[in-house]
Amino acid sequence: MSWRDRLRPVVPDFGKALWHRLLGHAVILAYHRVTTLPPGGDPYRLAVTPATFDAQMAVLRKRFRPVSLYEITEALLANRPLPPRAVAVTFDDGYADNLLEAAPILARHGVPAAFFITSGMIENREEFWWDDLERIVLASPSLPRRLELELGPGPELPEPFRWDAEEACPPAEVLPREGAVFPRTLNSSRRSLFLRLARVLKGLPREGQTACLDALAAWAGVGREVRPERRTMSAGEVATLAATPSFTVGAHTATHPRLASLAPEAQRREIEGSKRDLEGLLGRAVGMIAYPYGDGASIGGAAPGIAREAGFTLGFAATGGYVRAGVDPFLLPRFFVYEWTEKEFLAELGRLL
Repeated sequence: MSWRDRLRPVVPDFGKALWHRLLGHAVILAYHRVTTLPPGGDPYRLAVTPATFDAQMAVLRKRFRPVSLYEITEALLANRPLPPRAVAVTFDDGYADNLLEAAPILARHGVPAAFFITSGMIENREEFWWDDLERIVLASPSLPRRLELELGPGPELPEPFRWDAEEACPPAEVLPREGAVFPRTLNSSRRSLFLRLARVLKGLPREGQTACLDALAAWAGVGREVRPERRTMSAGEVATLAATPSFTVGAHTATHPRLASLAPEAQRREIEGSKRDLEGLLGRAVGMIAYPYGDGASIGGAAPGIAREAGFTLGFAATGGYVRAGVDPFLLPRFFVYEWTEKEFLAELGRLL
């Protein structure tokens, strides 16, 4: 912990503005979706409702200084202080609701934003693995009582995956670091199945995820067609988003892997491929990348250097923390945002800035 972080809790509220002006802090927010999903249908809390997002952007415009990532970049490169109470808005993954729901709200409030697109998911060939897993394990009315998956040996699945609904669940399943929300009627056995499968799927490459989800869907007797509310943007929709002057399109790898689980050459294909795909689609340079999942353990040590070599100028994590002079431009921190009320959102940003 730096001396700045040690001192921050003891700085009185009336001194915050001066504190941040002197140190040049900015905060980058990370969203995923702006839409309304069925109760229990968003275990990872990726979505905020349009009404909530509208209220949050109104707070941001009224009480803080919305800035673009370009403004932050220019200040960092020129070693200039960032504007006081500066906040940037970003989105990960490339869901269609980013254009259909979030973009009009952002435009109405005059808030710039950056959208990091998983290039291999454009045109909506499959749902993201966490959406498919929600459909199979959480939304299915009933499931067979036993499951055994054989996907071959590997670091994430060294032996067959087995689950029995009659067996006692472990006393404390490890939740995702941001928490999880399940349907109220979901029993502990099915919750355990979801969490165990999520840990397996997160570490697999896309082809392994697809094979696993195909097997799970056949076991549960459900389809894998893309649901309208879970679809990603089409190529035309990405281009429409990029054509808006206040919006920036960046990369989010090709298939959204846990980069640290891949060999360096596979990481390079993911990072370079996403840049190449998006530049070919947009006809312009793409200089920013956000690493999937965003935590240090998922990013690993090699990805930032690979991103630099690939020609990116900025890389974004989601580890929390402030953007300030001297920060690694390929590990810029961001804070995840959830379904917070206007009061909660103001309190969170007030705590930070």
